[in-house]
Amino acid sequence: MEVQILSCAHMSFESSINNIGLEKEANYKGNWTVLLAERAQSSATKEKFLAMKEKFPTVEERTSDHKLGMLDKFSDIPTDTFEQGKDRYDANIGHVFGSTEYVHSKDTSFQADTLGLSAGYGDPGTVFKDAALNGNQVSSEHKTIIEAHEKAHGLFRDLTNGEKTYILSPFNEENLNLRHSAKADEVLARMSQLKNYFGFREGESFTAEHLEYAKTHYVHDVGLDNRMSDFFASIEDQHKFLEVINAIPC
Repeated sequence: MEVQILSCAHMSFESSINNIGLEKEANYKGNWTVLLAERAQSSATKEKFLAMKEKFPTVEERTSDHKLGMLDKFSDIPTDTFEQGKDRYDANIGHVFGSTEYVHSKDTSFQADTLGLSAGYGDPGTVFKDAALNGNQVSSEHKTIIEAHEKAHGLFRDLTNGEKTYILSPFNEENLNLRHSAKADEVLARMSQLKNYFGFREGESFTAEHLEYAKTHYVHDVGLDNRMSDFFASIEDQHKFLEVINAIPC
């Protein structure tokens, strides 16, 4: 019995030490867009990107030379798009981080609480000048978080059906509260937010301790809940979540 008590005390002490370490690591105060650029340029992230494409290739055989009929549609991303994504990884980083568009939401078909937009792979992203949540204008610091989120779409959005299934596998999809067609892409961008929150640059491992700390502190620390609460609440398989966030490029 004494051994069990000592063991519990030791575990509690270790947990406290881990939390102190995570507290210093968490709530990164630098520019999240710059941090994402550094991470995207790392050899570790590029290797993950290419490994994912190899593990989950497209099943769509048609290319741009194929003329689609009126009732014909792609079941997956086209082969030429898939190959271009692999071949242009480095060039795409330069393009995505080369600029960012800032516009008023009224000049688009979206509301201010959308925060920003991405047209997909290769798009540098758009941030709303009047971005707001719950009627409150977001800060300049928050706009760099939005900017990084939209640029994550520009870097990684052309996902195959296999990649989408894998990325969504740890979640209860109904609870994610995201558009069906963009669920996996939005999950990836939010996984990228978590890595930014902890200041990840190249090859760091996201652990169970990181996840538990983020569940408790992320929304409070960051002050911008772009459905991150839904994201955390939707995780059903923590072990699978840790596998996915460490395997995918984000």
